[in-house]
Amino acid sequence: MRGGRGGAGARPFEHETPFGTADLDLSVSMTISLEESVYGGEKRVRLPTGKELNVRIPKEVTTGQQIRLKGQG
Repeated sequence: MRGGRGGAGARPFEHETPFGTADLDLSVSMTISLEESVYGGEKRVRLPTGKELNVRIPKEVTTGQQIRLKGQG
């Protein structure tokens, strides 16, 4: 999957609305190598909020696949 993308979900942040507080999901796109897509691995990503997370890439991830992070939204 050289040049492919695997999305990484991110922890929702709170946004004030007229009806109270709402959780918003964030997403980040990343490019991984063929080896990472076949064998898995780990990448560090920076969220739009500035927070950085280490993301575990599962084995046999495919182009365009989304990865939700447990406890991160």
